[in-house]
Amino acid sequence: MILYKKFSDGHKVLVLTSANGMMDIPKGHKESTDLNYFSTAQRECFEETQIFFTQADLLTKEIYQDKNLVIFCASTEQEPTILINPKTQVLEHSSFGWLFPSDAMQILPPYLEKAVKWSIKFYNDN
Repeated sequence: MILYKKFSDGHKVLVLTSANGMMDIPKGHKESTDLNYFSTAQRECFEETQIFFTQADLLTKEIYQDKNLVIFCASTEQEPTILINPKTQVLEHSSFGWLFPSDAMQILPPYLEKAVKWSIKFYNDN
């Protein structure tokens, strides 16, 4: 999930720091209880950040897809809370930050950099 939030100096992207120090975004795998990719994105985003979003928060109906990765683009006014995953009892992320898309693209892995680049056109339209 590429999550944007509007700040006084512009729109920023939510970037998570994984427990191993890698930069990431809210994402995960589809589980048997997920109805579709959207419900997977909702569940994973909430598990990792405690941010709940709806279809109304989406900036586009388009999705970014790269092999098995499916990413949605949404906006939020919520702040993340990093907690231990209730299912796995693992702290998946240690911290978060709101970064300008250009800064996020510099520190995210290349496959996520492409997703952020794809998302930029949607927050510019809103």
